[in-house]
Amino acid sequence: METSISSVRIGGVRSNFPGIKLSVTPNQLVLKIPFFGTYSFAPSDIIRFEPNKGLYGANVLLIHNVLNYPKKISLNYKGGAEELTLKLNQDGFIPSGIAEASPLRKGFPVRWSFLLAAILLWNALLIYGHAQGNFGVVSLIAIALMFLTTVLLPYSKALQNLVLKPGRHVGEIKPSLNLLKGVSGLIGVGSVVSLLLK
Repeated sequence: METSISSVRIGGVRSNFPGIKLSVTPNQLVLKIPFFGTYSFAPSDIIRFEPNKGLYGANVLLIHNVLNYPKKISLNYKGGAEELTLKLNQDGFIPSGIAEASPLRKGFPVRWSFLLAAILLWNALLIYGHAQGNFGVVSLIAIALMFLTTVLLPYSKALQNLVLKPGRHVGEIKPSLNLLKGVSGLIGVGSVVSLLLK
């Protein structure tokens, strides 16, 4: 069965792009989110489906044990949480996962020291550019650094060790990385066009 999902919250990012699809068979549950990727689960990956009343209405939490996915994944369905849970069960996908992996993931996966250093560097570049009267070029460098970090992080083990806490996985922050990559890419293109038109 393939079902259209109204919106999804994955990690710290909420998406209501059209085209969010949930495909379910007895052996696999696949969640496809435009711009954020595909998340695939076997029955042993899902601990349970949990109907929940959230800020944006009723939703279903996918309680899972896949360490390379964001811990919090919730689905909003136009028919409501109970109806979606019933549909999932009717399709024969029976959660059989165990919760032993869940306690390993407490708190935010990114090192606070990295976040603080990144914010300080970002602000230092912007202040320096403004003070030197060369704000456009220096702000473009700041945006380019952000874009490069989001592009390279999934592939560079050294960068992952610098950014992530021990035992955490880059997949946990993939939605946030994709969002930052898209935003910094758009701003970067806009900044280049603006500089060229001066």
